Amino acid sequence: MAQLVDGKTATVRGTVRLGVGRVKAPLSARDTSYYLIAVEGTEPAFTEGDGLPFFLADTTGTLVIDPRGAIPVFDPRHADAYREDHTAARDFEATRRYRRWRSYVSSNLSLFREWCLTDGAELEITGAAFRNVQAAQLQQGGFRDSATQWSMRATPSAPLTIRWP
Repeated sequence: MAQLVDGKTATVRGTVRLGVGRVKAPLSARDTSYYLIAVEGTEPAFTEGDGLPFFLADTTGTLVIDPRGAIPVFDPRHADAYREDHTAARDFEATRRYRRWRSYVSSNLSLFREWCLTDGAELEITGAAFRNVQAAQLQQGGFRDSATQWSMRATPSAPLTIRWP
C-alpha cells in the first residue's frame, strides 16, 4: 500500500477480508462480498457478477475494493460447478436471457460455474487507487489504517481486474 499513488493504476496482491455487507450467490445461496457466475454453452457467452465493497490486506496495510464494474479472471479450480439439471441452475436460467446452443455430439452442454469470495482468499487486484476512503466504512469493517486510507475501483480509463493468483 505504501507505493500507491492517488488516481494512478496499481496492482496489489493480498488477502480478502469481507466487508460489512453481503450478497447472496444465486447458485450456492452462500453469503459473500462478491460472486461471479459463468454459463458455458451459451450464445453469446454469459457471465454475471455482483458484489459489495470488501477489504484487501497485505503486510503494509488494508484497502477497500469496490467490485462494481470489475473484470474478474477466476481460475476454474476455485469455482463450484453445476449442471443445467441442478435445481438452482434451472431457477437461475429461468430469470436470465441467453440462448443455449446444442451440438450433434451432446444435447446437454450447459455448465454453470460460480465463484464466491471468501474471507482469507488470496487475490491480485489491478485498478485505480484513491486516497481517503470514508472512515466510517472502514471502522464498521474492523479494519482501520490511521495513516492513509485507500480504495481501488474501476474508472472509464482503468478497469478493475480481480485475479485469483
